[in-house]
Amino acid sequence: MKVEDKFIANKRCQMVMTGGAMTARGDIAYGCTLEAQLRDKDYPLGRSLSTLSLSVMDWHGDLAIGGNIQSQIPVGRHTNLIARANVNNRGAGQISVRLNSSEQLQIALFGLIPLLRSSSRILNSCSMDNDEIE
Repeated sequence: MKVEDKFIANKRCQMVMTGGAMTARGDIAYGCTLEAQLRDKDYPLGRSLSTLSLSVMDWHGDLAIGGNIQSQIPVGRHTNLIARANVNNRGAGQISVRLNSSEQLQIALFGLIPLLRSSSRILNSCSMDNDEIE
């Protein structure tokens, strides 16, 4: 079961509150989320968007709390920079930065660099293993 309520202060700011419970095999988990979103005054033409959220989950008395922040900033006419960070009460978290473009192929080619690098490492380790077998 999930209950959601949305409060729209104006076209730039909205808040979403969600709460619910989930059950499986006799266990039950409770959770809630509070999310605030701030848009550019010209959104969607102005593509700036920031989101801040807090989530809480209780399962067997174990409380998990997490926070997220995300910001989308236009860099060019067809390019967005998206930064995201999250952290939880166990001290784990993640930070990511993403560049998104609908126009330039060169940016997509940058994504191949880590893939090619990982592939070369795997191939090198396989060739070393084969040399040891001989």
